[in-house]
Amino acid sequence: MPGPFGRVSAGDPLRFPAPVYDALLDMLAWWGRQNKTGSPALPMKESSTIVPVRNATSDDLVTGQILAISAPRYDHDANPSQFKFHPSIIGVEPAPASHFGKYVVLRAPIAHGDVGPAVISGVAAAKLYVYDAEHEWADVHPDPSDLEAYTLTSGQCGAARILWKESGTGSVWGLIELYGPELVTRFELSDDGDLAPGGTAYAHPLEHDGSPDTDADRKFQVKDFLGIHRGRAKDKYTTPHDDGSQGYAKRCLDSNLWEILSMQPHALMLQGVTTAAVTGSAFSLTSAHHVMQPVGGIITDHDPADTCSVQNPFAMDIDSGGDVVAAWDEAGGHWDAIQALCPT
Repeated sequence: MPGPFGRVSAGDPLRFPAPVYDALLDMLAWWGRQNKTGSPALPMKESSTIVPVRNATSDDLVTGQILAISAPRYDHDANPSQFKFHPSIIGVEPAPASHFGKYVVLRAPIAHGDVGPAVISGVAAAKLYVYDAEHEWADVHPDPSDLEAYTLTSGQCGAARILWKESGTGSVWGLIELYGPELVTRFELSDDGDLAPGGTAYAHPLEHDGSPDTDADRKFQVKDFLGIHRGRAKDKYTTPHDDGSQGYAKRCLDSNLWEILSMQPHALMLQGVTTAAVTGSAFSLTSAHHVMQPVGGIITDHDPADTCSVQNPFAMDIDSGGDVVAAWDEAGGHWDAIQALCPT
């Protein structure tokens, strides 16, 4: 005996069992929801790459824009079956401090309050704002005040790899792949101030050729989580010592901070000659002093082209022009003479 969805032949009596009637109503309701946006309906087939998202913003969004992931649509306690077997999310306006790498790309226009399909992993067509044609990554804009908040922007890192984009810079269409954030970026400290051990400082991303991206919108903060880095701000001193300290930072999703992985080391040992005979507790080295240790170390506390003030904790008497080795005293924040090569 055929079930409620069994086929009929010409001339057979046509009846609508309740399950058939209810299924037709569900289908028509779904079709109506999809066509409220005025665009062709796209299937909401559940998969690991496409999920239904509710637009919880006050804006009507279009294909290729993004929504940040806020929470699941279904509460686990109130609706455990929908939560477990029909994953769906609530989308909100992206905020750079909270949603780096946590967003979906819309596959269809979604009016505010409506539900529609979005790509959570895999390839998607997306609206991009491109700063540099060489950029290969995109993510939430770090400061979206002057740009469309729902548009991905290019950069040195991000959760979206740019597979293809229209030529030029500015607002373009592109194809991206969402598969997890590339969270490490090169940086140079900006001219906003030095970095003290354990502190934070502003930085600019470094381009592929080593030049800094000095656009104010691209500036971000780096933190010395381990308390072992001392950095020099850009343009603190004159050429050729006007570069800021450079390094690598990783975006940690649990803290939403760029934590420094490595950075040019601060000089720990200098060698130079005295500007005058030394008999007291402090003296100066001529501008010809240089870094002995560590390899690649840069001077951050004074202009390397100027004289260097040195403390004399061991009360050594040193001739004018005497060679001196000085070590950095982190606790005191100054240089201490530890060896005089030509004492009197």
